[in-house]
Amino acid sequence: ADTTTSLALIKREKQLQQARENDPTLFQIEMKGISAPDIRLEGMISFAAILKTNTHLTTVELGFNSFGPDVLVVLLEALRVNTTLLNLGLQDNSLGDDGACLFAEYLKHNETLEACDLYSNEIGPRGATALAEALVVNTRLKNINFQSNRLGDEGTAALARMLPHNTSLARLGLMSNQITDNGALLLLEALELNVTLVALNIFSNRMGEKIEKRLDLLFRERAQEAWRGEADTKPA
Repeated sequence: ADTTTSLALIKREKQLQQARENDPTLFQIEMKGISAPDIRLEGMISFAAILKTNTHLTTVELGFNSFGPDVLVVLLEALRVNTTLLNLGLQDNSLGDDGACLFAEYLKHNETLEACDLYSNEIGPRGATALAEALVVNTRLKNINFQSNRLGDEGTAALARMLPHNTSLARLGLMSNQITDNGALLLLEALELNVTLVALNIFSNRMGEKIEKRLDLLFRERAQEAWRGEADTKPA
């Protein structure tokens, strides 16, 4: 385990140096807390400075660091300057509703980020509502994952209200969020007015089998339509 950690640290330091030098061959950097010490305020300040000047990184993985909303503020300040990042991993960082609200404000004005993973961040209805409101005006994000948070039916209702107005989101992860039939039915109704969402992970919730089957059928049909559309546009 010590050897694995040491190798991870060496790799991370090499990547950080490449990112600092704006190396055009480095597109992804991984700072996950699983394989290296947690990022805290000082570490994020240093990393944020890199993000402000780097023009080649497209994927940044910062999951499993438990750094909380105060450190997130520093990251978001850098991301407001950065114009190349497409994918951001923020899994298991203790962001809570406060962090979700901060991230929502960033999303309202961001025009580059395409995917974000918010897995296991203790986000409840308040944070989900803020993010849903941001996704009404954001026209870039294509994939957002809320798996293993605390959205419940109230947070799901906020996302359902957003869906008819969103034209970019293609994938939505809601697995393990204590969603019942009530929340799932709101999603089904909203999806009648949304044609861009093609994938929904809503398993491991508190819904009945009938609702799960209806959602599964809907997205099977959408996947087939998307495949047929791609086939129709390919040259013979």
